[in-house]
Amino acid sequence: LPSELGALAKLTTLSLGDTGYYGAIPPSLHGCASLRILDMRSSDLSGPIPPDLLSSLPYLEVINLNNNAVTGPLPPLLLGPPSTRNRNRIRSICLGGNRLTGTVPSSYGNLPALEMLTLHSNELTGTVPSSLGENGECRVLALDDNRLRGTAPSSLEKLEKLVWLSLARNDLTGDLAAVCKSPSSHPNRTVTADCAAASDDDSFALPPSPPPPSSSSGGLGGGNVANIFARGGTTTEEAGE
Repeated sequence: LPSELGALAKLTTLSLGDTGYYGAIPPSLHGCASLRILDMRSSDLSGPIPPDLLSSLPYLEVINLNNNAVTGPLPPLLLGPPSTRNRNRIRSICLGGNRLTGTVPSSYGNLPALEMLTLHSNELTGTVPSSLGENGECRVLALDDNRLRGTAPSSLEKLEKLVWLSLARNDLTGDLAAVCKSPSSHPNRTVTADCAAASDDDSFALPPSPPPPSSSSGGLGGGNVANIFARGGTTTEEAGE
């Protein structure tokens, strides 16, 4: 990717998914001060995510780096000014299917607009932050296929809009009975996990690749959640296709 991209201060959408671009993500992207949509899924990107990428883009709403070969830690979201506008806007963080390591930042919680967080199929360690349960708009949370440990936080019960939760293939414990009870607004909630649920069984709802339920909510562009999940949270309009 050319470092000159960072000179495009008025760029609002950068859609390079499935285009064959390769190499590192240029740190100069923080110069794209107006960027709202960053879609570089399913390419051949490698190397770390610039550590200030999320916090340096004040208007960012969607970042999709799913299915690359990106390494290193997850980029944090800094607390307080000047990143306040960013925290209030970001709707989708999709970094699954990479080689990311380290822990899940607690700053990925308390995001008032976040609807989708997919960090599946990485090499993440540590615990699931309880702050994730404060993402009141969250509909899709995928942390499966990592090396997470500890107890699944009870705060996940607060996610009333959740339709898809996957914690499977980690080393987690805990009781997800309350999370598994679908609210009337989302009767088709799907939960996959290896930890105990409402019974004494040592597993609950662990099909190999369960289809996410459909939803008519317009928060992520409407349509079918399976398509949105597979694409990492960007709609056709957002991806510029």
